[in-house]
Amino acid sequence: MTARPHDVGGQAAGPLDLDPHPEEDWHALVMALYAAAISADPPLLSTHEYRRVMEGLPPALHRGDYHVRAVETMVALLEEKGLLTRAELEARAGLEAQAGLEAR
Repeated sequence: MTARPHDVGGQAAGPLDLDPHPEEDWHALVMALYAAAISADPPLLSTHEYRRVMEGLPPALHRGDYHVRAVETMVALLEEKGLLTRAELEARAGLEAQAGLEAR
């Protein structure tokens, strides 16, 4: 079995970055979507599935923003379950963005 990004037991970790990280409005939305997905009846995903998929994301994503990884994880899981495709999500996001611009 190959090590995943979170398998760091026994490795030197260095100091923790305790500085506050900037929060953006969409970060709260991502976490609200995750909470809604796991608490739906029946749940759309489980924390175990979420962790499995997040740990399997490409290494480049693990060096970036946590919330980007969370979005990629949820999209991958919803695709895996056949609930939606990335293309459907991107089309919907494009329509929402366009509507927001037109409303200005």
